[in-house]
Amino acid sequence: MSAGSSRRLNIRGTDFDLISDTSIDKKGNINHERIATSGKSMRKITFQIAETGGIKIVYTKANVDLLENWISDGQESEIYFDDPDGETYYCTGTFRVDSTSTMDGEIAITIMPETNWK
Repeated sequence: MSAGSSRRLNIRGTDFDLISDTSIDKKGNINHERIATSGKSMRKITFQIAETGGIKIVYTKANVDLLENWISDGQESEIYFDDPDGETYYCTGTFRVDSTSTMDGEIAITIMPETNWK
């Protein structure tokens, strides 16, 4: 995957226009760290919810209403996005609306994949 803005986001068969500087950031679900001790350091593995953030959809009232309705129904969604090279990634999962800004004209969402991105 090369650098640049993501091109397209599709949730449940609906295409959403993305803000031009959208950078989709995928966070893994396993965190490794080392803990200092008086002897050999210990390794700590923490499992966390995988999240994909940085997604900025163009603000419209229709987009806000549609996203909120989908969140309210509690169903998993099929989600696709295209990277700057035109490669398509797919997952099923849920999402949340982090913020809406009429000033910036954007809706920020975070996706919580149930399946890994393919």
